[in-house]
Amino acid sequence: MVPPKMDLRDKYPADMFYIPFEDIFNMFHLYKLGGSLVRLWAINSAYITKMEGNMNVAVADPYLMHESKLNVPDRRQAMKTYLADFMVANMEKECLLVPYFPK
Repeated sequence: MVPPKMDLRDKYPADMFYIPFEDIFNMFHLYKLGGSLVRLWAINSAYITKMEGNMNVAVADPYLMHESKLNVPDRRQAMKTYLADFMVANMEKECLLVPYFPK
């Protein structure tokens, strides 16, 4: 589950995700990471920066940034809106991390 109040998408259907065994296998063999692992890394990075009190770093949620989702106009618009809102909300930060996973 995505932890609440982490500035990540935590409403259905983005509230839960699963990591397939194939993604874990690929990670250990140093192949390209799957979308679930990239999202897990982003959630972990956001959690660590929040717990350390690092106010200079913001981590975007890569949920909407999968290449297969960008082919649908409504989802592309949702991603643009999310990224614009994310950048405006974090203008004062020194570092913005925007993980993505191209196909």
